Amino acid sequence: MKQISNDMPRLLRDKQFAALLSISRSYLWRLVKQGKIPAPIKLGPKVTVWKSDVAIKIIENPELYLRDKV
Repeated sequence: MKQISNDMPRLLRDKQFAALLSISRSYLWRLVKQGKIPAPIKLGPKVTVWKSDVAIKIIENPELYLRDKV
């Protein structure tokens, strides 16, 4: 697993964010649409990012984010 420094949050594009979570980009966007993963930050019309601390929280507690919501 890749390490991320907790000093200052990095901004991650969808490809980087999905790679850290070991999921595909299409599955990432499906999880966002389902509300299981927080929506990204829009920096522009074609640029969306997540803060690295969101990825860290998901990696530390995947069952809180990736489980099926009933």
